Amino acid sequence: MARKKNSESAATEQKHAHEHTNVQPTGLGKQIVSTPGRLAKGPLQELCQSQPAPKWSPRAVPHSACPTCPAAAVELELLRAAALDSVRHKLASLCAKAGLRNVPLLAFERWRFAAKWAEDEPQLALGMPVSTSKTSGSSSSSSKNAEPVLPFGGCLPPAPEPGLVSDLTRAGLAAAAATAVALQLAQASAEAAAGVSRRRHQLASGRPASCAAVAAAFHKHSLDLTCGKSFVKVSRASYGKLARLYRTHWLSAAGQAAAAAAADCTVGLPMDEAAAALQAMQAAAGAGDAAAEAEGAGSDDAAATDEEEEEEAAAAAAGGGAHHVVLCAEAKIAELEQQQQQQGEDGAERGALHQRLFALLLRYKSIQGHGFQAAAGPPVFELLRQKLAVGFECFASPLNAHFNKFGSAFPDVDGPFGSAGSFFRMQLKHGSYEANPPFVPALLTATAQHVLALLQQAEAAGGALSFCVLVPGWTEVAGWGLMNSSSFLQRSLVVAAADHGYCDGASHQRRDLYRQSPYDSAILFLQTTAAAAKWPVRDGLLQQLQAAMASCCPSEAAAERQRKQRGLVDLEWRGLGTPVLKYEGDAEGEGSRDNQQQQQQQQQQQQQQGPAVAKQQKKKKKKRKSTTGPPEQQQQQQQQQGQTVQKQSSEQQDRPKKKQKKKQK
Repeated sequence: MARKKNSESAATEQKHAHEHTNVQPTGLGKQIVSTPGRLAKGPLQELCQSQPAPKWSPRAVPHSACPTCPAAAVELELLRAAALDSVRHKLASLCAKAGLRNVPLLAFERWRFAAKWAEDEPQLALGMPVSTSKTSGSSSSSSKNAEPVLPFGGCLPPAPEPGLVSDLTRAGLAAAAATAVALQLAQASAEAAAGVSRRRHQLASGRPASCAAVAAAFHKHSLDLTCGKSFVKVSRASYGKLARLYRTHWLSAAGQAAAAAAADCTVGLPMDEAAAALQAMQAAAGAGDAAAEAEGAGSDDAAATDEEEEEEAAAAAAGGGAHHVVLCAEAKIAELEQQQQQQGEDGAERGALHQRLFALLLRYKSIQGHGFQAAAGPPVFELLRQKLAVGFECFASPLNAHFNKFGSAFPDVDGPFGSAGSFFRMQLKHGSYEANPPFVPALLTATAQHVLALLQQAEAAGGALSFCVLVPGWTEVAGWGLMNSSSFLQRSLVVAAADHGYCDGASHQRRDLYRQSPYDSAILFLQTTAAAAKWPVRDGLLQQLQAAMASCCPSEAAAERQRKQRGLVDLEWRGLGTPVLKYEGDAEGEGSRDNQQQQQQQQQQQQQQGPAVAKQQKKKKKKRKSTTGPPEQQQQQQQQQGQTVQKQSSEQQDRPKKKQKKKQK
């Protein structure tokens, strides 16, 4: 009973953890969602290929910030994922020994985020603005050699993190026990980070990587990248987007010799060239390969349904699916290249892309917390680009970025895809930017402080600097008061939670792009005097922006699917869940991972056995389904079987009696 009361008190405390704006919804979101013919799957975030990155946008991180060898990047990421998983299980065992059977939901993710935040940005973590003497894209000397994922891998000694202590005390532990658990967890993280750092230095000194090769398995709507027992998934459209980013920022900027060699490869070609290359490859493949492909169509994703195909056809008919089709063509080119590679052709550039992509996807999969990676929808970005010349995201990742360049938290794996590093290390003097930081109070306040400091410098220099800041309607956060009381604030808009949505942080591997916002969102326009004259924020823009955010609400079909998947996924989206749940390792669960691996093995076996064996297996499955039938028929069959068994047993019992009667006669 005590544990139940603790969990209930934690849940009620979480409900009132913030002072919300509580704006009354206008009904615009509900009106757009209920529109007949609305698609459950929205358009993919379009990369602005036709508009190059503005001249004022920060430079992407240098190649020296990333592992030189792509195989080394894969091996390091495998080590980090294993180390992070062991530290996560360490927290569960420490809590169990202390008398707490269940770990607070997302307590580990919040601990990792807060501990790394204090390690990488000590000034901001203490509430002080960052020094303005550092150049764009640079990092402090203390965090330059630090482990990017595991806390306490740099210069800070292991210490209890206050946020984790607070989570554990709310869950039922005493303050002393919670502090001891937090300290032991920090020590375990420091040991794991030291092991990864040793291997990182060995690989940097020239030792060869010892990990397995990255294998790509193509499905109808997605593809899997596997290395050993670890695998990641990405949709075909997201694969095409990431390939173009990789070509733009890694292949084209790798030197004249490398750029000349990359000019002949088909990785990340522009849209027109990609379509022409695909037609040429399909024509060269011939009709025989097309027939074999038609026979093997049954081995595609189990998640691919007729409903999805109808939605894609409707999107193409509406004119919004052309970009999506071209992006999916990139995966088709890679699939054809893989078939040719088995015949002896070279695919070094494509293999390097898959290794970099595997490291990127595994990083965001291992840290979990997709709610921290949500982003505004494509209609919002297009409107801001057209009206305010916005061309750079301050907080993004290659998975959800809309523009060619962006700021992100992990330049070591995001760099090959266009990351410019941490926003807090950028010294911006001119341009129009969008800032949508993760919904963490300390980070929201730090963002407000850095934005206002940059605006003051630009105002003194006469520069045109503009920020469109998207934050939750949490009025108790210090950053909320700083921005709303600033003289740089030109206009603001607060949108009710029911009237808008965001792009899911895991949309690169999920069917639905949008997810309903759990909080009111505020859009604040902060500009210098020169920027206000150059990019004025008018009343019409606010109305259009409200309509654009309403168009990002999930459809009724998508909302219904998300309701069925409530629980860990929904709380993970919110990013702040404190209800106590039983700890089960990864967010996806070990069971689901094993099932996915079994499905992959079955698909590979079917491909090796050939289409004839696959057809026989399908026939067997159909026979089994036909024999089972619905539950009512199953009950009737069981009753009939029971009656026959009773008759047989009664006949066996009557046989000796009949024999005795015959003898008596």
